[in-house]
Parts: sequence; structure tokens; C-alpha cells
Amino acid sequence: MINAFLYPVSSITWLAKRELRSAVLVPLLINMVLFFALAWLGSHYFDVFLNQWLPADTGWAWLRPLLWLLAVMMFLVMGFFSFTIVGNLIASPFNAILAARTELLITGKSSERLSQPFAVVAKEAISSELFKLRYLVVRLIPLLILTLITSWIPMINLFVSSLWLIFGAWFLAIEYVDYPMANNQLNAKEQLTKLKAKRIRSLSFGAGTSLLMMFLGPLAMPSATIGATRYWVNQLKG
Repeated sequence: MINAFLYPVSSITWLAKRELRSAVLVPLLINMVLFFALAWLGSHYFDVFLNQWLPADTGWAWLRPLLWLLAVMMFLVMGFFSFTIVGNLIASPFNAILAARTELLITGKSSERLSQPFAVVAKEAISSELFKLRYLVVRLIPLLILTLITSWIPMINLFVSSLWLIFGAWFLAIEYVDYPMANNQLNAKEQLTKLKAKRIRSLSFGAGTSLLMMFLGPLAMPSATIGATRYWVNQLKG
């Protein structure tokens, strides 16, 4: 379980490996553009909002630093899902190739994925991302409703908050381990069966990925993809 948690974080050192460098570059650039574009847009329009509704020369100006802190926290929470969904949808073909090259580096066995035309890889990867998006939305809506209902109930709201952490970790495990499993011709049902067979380890991997996304931003996507492939080869494949 500890190894599963550490795979995403320890895979940062793999980003510099010569065999993976070209596959890492594109998803890294995509994630960096999305991260900094959304951060700039969010900070710009939030500053405009504050200047309009809470000018610096008012008696309530002392609230501005607190609101900025709240905005940064919201950005991190929203980024957790938005970067995962939007960034991975765009970068999914490159992540699939990165996973295949990582598995080749670990096992010495080449995947069929590496010999497929890019158009085929892109079609299959994007189709898989759309399935994961449906999986997320179907479960996210009831959780949002539950959060709204229980947000003012002490103790219960803490329990619901923990459900968000668990759900986030589980979704990230599904999101990233999909790449190496799809490369090995496992469909969505088979993938879920594999992950559920080692649910605690998979949640541990997702928790490590969550930590990575919170603190390393753009580096999280390729590191998590490499980490998911290592988790697949070492703990799930057999």
C-alpha cells in the first residue's frame, strides 16, 4: 500500500529518462498551458470582482486577503477535477503512448500501442476519457447534493468531506491506471474489476496522485501516468 502511494511521487525522477523524454514533453506542455492560463484568468477576474465590490478604500478592505486565500483554495479544489478532466482529455493520446513507453522500459516488452497510427491511439484514448467522464458525473451529482444538504450539520459534514477525499482518490486511480490497462486490451469493466480487487492499494495510489496534483501542478499528469504504469506492472498485472 505504501509503494502504491509513492509511485506517483517517486515517478517525478522518471521524467528525465531519455527513453520517456519525448513522450513526457507534450502532456507536460499541455498541462502547463492549462494551469497557467486558468490561474491567470482566475486571478485577473477575481481582482476585477474585488475592485468592483470591495474596493481597497472601504472599511471592509481587511477582508480582501481572506477572500484571496479562499479563492486560492477554491482554485486548488476546482483544479483537482478540471485539470484532470480537461487536461487528460486533450493529452490522453500522449499519456497512452507515455504509459506504453514506460511499460517497455520496465518489462522490455513492446506494446501494440507503440506501433499503432496516432489517429487510432487518439480515437481509443479519447473514447476512454469520455467513458471516465460519464463515470465521474454519475457519481459526482449525488455527492454534490449530499454535500449541500449536510453542509450545516456538524459531524455529518465532516463525514461527507471525507467522502470527497475518498472519491477523488478513487477517480484518480481509475483515470490514470486506465492508460496502461487499456494498452493491454482491458475494457472498462475489466479495469474496474482489477482495481476493486485491490481497492485499498488503488485508493492509496489515488491519494498519492492527489498529493502530487496539489503541490506540483503541471508535473502531476506525466508523473501520475508513469506511476500508474509502474503500479500496473508491479501490483495489478499479475
